[in-house]
Amino acid sequence: MKRLAGFLILMICIILPLSAATGVQGKKDYDTLVYAMNTEPARLDPQNDALLNTMLVNKQIYNTLVVKNPETGEIEPSLAKSWKWANDKTLLVTLRDDVFFHNGDKLTAEDVLYTLRRFPKGKATGSLFASFDSENSRVVDAAHIEIKLKETYGPALNMLTSMKAAIVSKKYCENTPEAKLNREPVGTGPFKFVSWVSGDRITLKRNDNYWGDKPSYSNLIMRVITDATARSIEVETGGVDIIDTLNGKDIDRLEAGVKNVKLYTVPGYKIHYITFNEKDPILSKEKVRLAFAHAINMQAVIKVAFGSSAIPATSSMATTIFGYKKEGFYELKPEYSKQLLAEAGYPNGFSTDIILPDVSYNIRLGEAMQAMLSQVGIKINIKIVDAATWQTMNREGKAMLSINNLTADTGDPDHSYTNLYGKSNMLSVKSTDAVVNSLLDKGRTELNEAKRKAIYGELQDYMFKHAIWIHMSEPIISFATRSYVQNFVPDAGVQVDLSKITIAH
Repeated sequence: MKRLAGFLILMICIILPLSAATGVQGKKDYDTLVYAMNTEPARLDPQNDALLNTMLVNKQIYNTLVVKNPETGEIEPSLAKSWKWANDKTLLVTLRDDVFFHNGDKLTAEDVLYTLRRFPKGKATGSLFASFDSENSRVVDAAHIEIKLKETYGPALNMLTSMKAAIVSKKYCENTPEAKLNREPVGTGPFKFVSWVSGDRITLKRNDNYWGDKPSYSNLIMRVITDATARSIEVETGGVDIIDTLNGKDIDRLEAGVKNVKLYTVPGYKIHYITFNEKDPILSKEKVRLAFAHAINMQAVIKVAFGSSAIPATSSMATTIFGYKKEGFYELKPEYSKQLLAEAGYPNGFSTDIILPDVSYNIRLGEAMQAMLSQVGIKINIKIVDAATWQTMNREGKAMLSINNLTADTGDPDHSYTNLYGKSNMLSVKSTDAVVNSLLDKGRTELNEAKRKAIYGELQDYMFKHAIWIHMSEPIISFATRSYVQNFVPDAGVQVDLSKITIAH
């Protein structure tokens, strides 16, 4: 969409050549690209896993109906050859007729309808696609589908660019046990699944029957290296070709100059924020939430946790999202926090658990918060779980206090606030606050850009005033590549299209 172009232009990468050397260091296997990611996907099912690295891997395996041009923000064709709006609630889509799934089955409108009907039940899609009326959508013929909406919904096409909307095979899904479906995906994308060694790597192979431009190399290996410094060492020594999610120290060091490595940084689509489960009798109180907010020196916390890899967030959504409004920071006032706690009925403070994923920066955030909150009488006990368990606990409402994030890869505010919505399936994160939900409803159904921006500005004001969330950090998305990696385009959502890369000899 044109309205996003200005924001997306900001995301054009800062490419920093890290050596004055003119030669290109060789590579042993020019037909294989190795990418190191920071966590392992839980399952490679687009509609049932929202982890960032799941979407990264799925980006190589699947296609969506439409895609967004990274430079202009315009919606462009992918599996959908063309589309038109019959009315505000009906989208007519014409599919390409030359697309085949990796198992040889031809893509038809039945597959698209089947995918749409997975949205309401999907663990990753139930909230994001709540405005899509999948039950009343219908197949016109093999190449045409009519997609219905429950209401006028401005971000509809934008949402269909998300990898959570990747089109799956009806036949394969209906005839494959869930365990195999999660581990052996079949898509229409540029790479086909080969194997998955848990805790180590996922191996993909070029799809030689791909309908689009075929990759220039045959093999793609997605390695799992959870330690950021270890990933940096691997790219510096040539053990891998590309890494993402560098820590602050490694960004600083690589920026200063490392031979045969390039650093890329872009503003991201997400923020980290503290969430309070509204079912918790203590944390649901506004004065308690505000006590948290005024007890934490957020700028200091972010510096400790991230160094140069993030900046303090200044609102409840990222600066790159349409409608962003700067709110600033909560003033550090420990004595006021104590006063608020006393007024809420906790003059001696209280103790609670915080659930965090086993990711180093989340742990550092938790530890820095822990020290500051203890000064006002709030004792938080840090509980570390793996990323999939953390996500499940938030979804099932078992996390009372946590640090959450969502990468709104569509660049749309409705996507950014998906987990906040009262109908969200993220039970630990959602809010049933009447004002919040009224503004969310108005924002998603408004088609006028100026009015929509004003609605989300009002929502950000309200969230800041009432500490619905406490915004923390806005990550700087970072990548490093070997110098022979060509045509690499960094992605603000960490969902790089690796099929476009060439390897210089």
